[in-house]
Amino acid sequence: MTGRPRILVLGGSGLVGSAVVAEAARRGFDVVCASRTSDHFIDLADLSSIDAALSTIDADIVVNAAYVKTGPQADMVTAVAPGLVARRCADAGVRFVHVSTDVVFSSSPNWRHESDPTDPVGAYGELKLRAEHAVLEADGGAAVVRTSLVIGSSQRPGEQEALVRHAVANPGDVVFYRDELRAPVTATDLARALVDVASSGVAGVWHVAGPQALSRLQIAKRVAARLGVEAPLVGGTTPPGADRAKQVLISSLRFERAFGWSPDVI
Repeated sequence: MTGRPRILVLGGSGLVGSAVVAEAARRGFDVVCASRTSDHFIDLADLSSIDAALSTIDADIVVNAAYVKTGPQADMVTAVAPGLVARRCADAGVRFVHVSTDVVFSSSPNWRHESDPTDPVGAYGELKLRAEHAVLEADGGAAVVRTSLVIGSSQRPGEQEALVRHAVANPGDVVFYRDELRAPVTATDLARALVDVASSGVAGVWHVAGPQALSRLQIAKRVAARLGVEAPLVGGTTPPGADRAKQVLISSLRFERAFGWSPDVI
């Protein structure tokens, strides 16, 4: 490796990807952002597009923050493509870091650790778990970083900000569950953690999430405060039979011990 190490961020135009791009650039990496909307085009639903991007960009590190939750491309982009990228990175001696999710777990009152058995209850969690298995099977040196709900900002909003703004503009349209608990993390902290992991030699599964269990309603209120908007937000309980885990909390203790810091409360 000569000069600045090059880091390729897949899904670099999204909330997490753009935060990784900014953090890596701040640390002096030669950063390449690749997505379907950036200058460096990549379509993770198209194997030839994956091969073309990886062969021409010649990265030292690849961070995959791309995903599709639902729709016809969800299986390929979210479950299949990460393993294909991992295989190509392993063959080329390129470091690979894949972003995963807390919903590979079902509901539990306990904080989950990396060694706990996975048991997703929803389709998205199943896709992400398939991706984890594919990545680690293809590249034993790869790192998989599970995270929780990611909080953006007024300058770079994400799904949570969009949901709160919609609720404020359309009173009563959105119900924020009081009985669904998560451990949200800011995009800034997650990006810092991802670049730390990418810069290190660690492999396997790592958890990076916030330190506090918050309900969906509590999260929405904090997001509203961060956005500087004031409006009553409607709370409720998860409807019976909902295809979602009520309480999913992942512990960042292993990450904190390895890297000397952990994400802040949102």
